[in-house]
Amino acid sequence: MRCLLRSLGMAALLAGLAPAALAQELEPNDFCSTASDPGAIPLPGQIVGSLDPQGAAPPTDVDFFRFSAAPGQRLRATLDRHLGAVFDSDCNPIARLPNFFIPQPVDFEVPASGVFFIGVADVGDGAFSGNGSGSSLGAYAIELAQSPARIGSISARMIDAAGDFPLPGGVHPNGFILLDFCTPDGCFPATNQRADASGRVRFVLDQVNRPLLAGDYVLTALADGYTPIRRNLRVGEDEHVDVGDLPLDPQPVGVSDVRTCTELPIQGGVCEFSARIRNNSNAPLAVTAHSVVLDSRSQVRFEASTSRSGAEARRARLRIPPSGSAPVAFSFDVPSFNGDSFICVQLFVGYEPAPFFNNARSIDLFCVVKGARGLNALDAQASRAVFEQMRNAAQH
Repeated sequence: MRCLLRSLGMAALLAGLAPAALAQELEPNDFCSTASDPGAIPLPGQIVGSLDPQGAAPPTDVDFFRFSAAPGQRLRATLDRHLGAVFDSDCNPIARLPNFFIPQPVDFEVPASGVFFIGVADVGDGAFSGNGSGSSLGAYAIELAQSPARIGSISARMIDAAGDFPLPGGVHPNGFILLDFCTPDGCFPATNQRADASGRVRFVLDQVNRPLLAGDYVLTALADGYTPIRRNLRVGEDEHVDVGDLPLDPQPVGVSDVRTCTELPIQGGVCEFSARIRNNSNAPLAVTAHSVVLDSRSQVRFEASTSRSGAEARRARLRIPPSGSAPVAFSFDVPSFNGDSFICVQLFVGYEPAPFFNNARSIDLFCVVKGARGLNALDAQASRAVFEQMRNAAQH
């Protein structure tokens, strides 16, 4: 059925959560110009229709509906199947209605003209011109409702509780914040973000780029070598909340100032890297640091060495005073290898006298991959993803 447009009167749009009204699609309504106004639908409201079988002219059916509402009003549209979109008064698309087997609601603002259209088309007919594949025809339903209240933003800054310096993301210590949205049924992931160079994050959209809703949130700040902290907050409609500084306490043994090997010739070479071991406690620290190198393709593991001489890998034995630090440096030979393989490096720090049985810290340092010009170290986010893939592969 080529859709007949239903006009949503302004009074009906402002009616709030009235019982869902049902309107039936009527033909012809193939284009925005032929959309009809059958009457007002209170919110939330539902429109039902059907795309004609293949063989109609044009080859596949397209249905359009016309609505009127207050300019700037926030609405939510949901399509249970087929392709859908919201159009302005000139029939230009302003929002897509995705439907990947599970209907996805889309929020939008009524254009300045106060008029908008909703179109429904067959799969493959992204232009809404009637040239679909014919594989997704039949009945559908469009639901319209007031858009839930949305927030303005949530901001925070991650800092070291002892040194009052920022904890950036993308580089060590990989500052990262998780944001969960909470309902009476529990808290669920809304989005996440790594901190910028100043340790700051700012949330406006969720993980599928929808505005964050007003309500209760739990914010969790994470960084390598630090104890996570959480904050509960309630954010109102259009409210901008700055949580301020989130001071993370460093763990007793910290790792900082990680320096990876950068560019190596395409034929391979020596990868030299270093880090600084920090004693964040009030007592002297006796530890041994060793580094393990992993090949993602062969699953071979071996130790890097603190010395270029000798056949066996050497480890770093350290004595660090309270609140002090000590550098460690390692190296290993990198062969030429195919681009579908990664070499990844880990650092382990263990307490003396039994460092292998009394681990103080372990950290994934970096991964190296072969590029067009040579061997390059991946950034922190890409390295994290490779380490995760390697762990998953090892479990299966």
